Amino acid sequence: MKEQLITFETAKLANEKGFNGTVSCGYTDEGLEYRPAYWDIDCEVNEIILKRDSLDEDIVCLAPTQSLIQKWLREVHDIHLEINIYDNSRTYHFEYRVITSKDRDYNDLDMMDSAKRHYNNENYNTYEEALEKGLTEALKLILLKHKQ
Repeated sequence: MKEQLITFETAKLANEKGFNGTVSCGYTDEGLEYRPAYWDIDCEVNEIILKRDSLDEDIVCLAPTQSLIQKWLREVHDIHLEINIYDNSRTYHFEYRVITSKDRDYNDLDMMDSAKRHYNNENYNTYEEALEKGLTEALKLILLKHKQ
């Protein structure tokens, strides 16, 4: 089992927004994964830790995992993602919902807690596909807020 990296397009959005976490992978300008490594004294391969301010010229953006970006969205921007599975006993699919509690809508009488919810109308075959799309949409919300 391996942690899922965000896609190149999502990584570019996250980097534009200011994500600067510590990761062990980046993307080249062609969108290829780049994992710098070095050999230690015991001949073990170790990953080099990357930060945005110390990238070499081969890497255009950091490539964090889906879970790291999800945590960053929660802790830094107060944006939460909810992934749900819908099963009708023959087939199932996943959907996402983006919840932003910083942009409360106090005029919406149907919302008991006044957090804004952004729904999607698409179905995804895997949890990771739904999460990736939700991460992209959450990052777009942040970009929109800062352009206003």
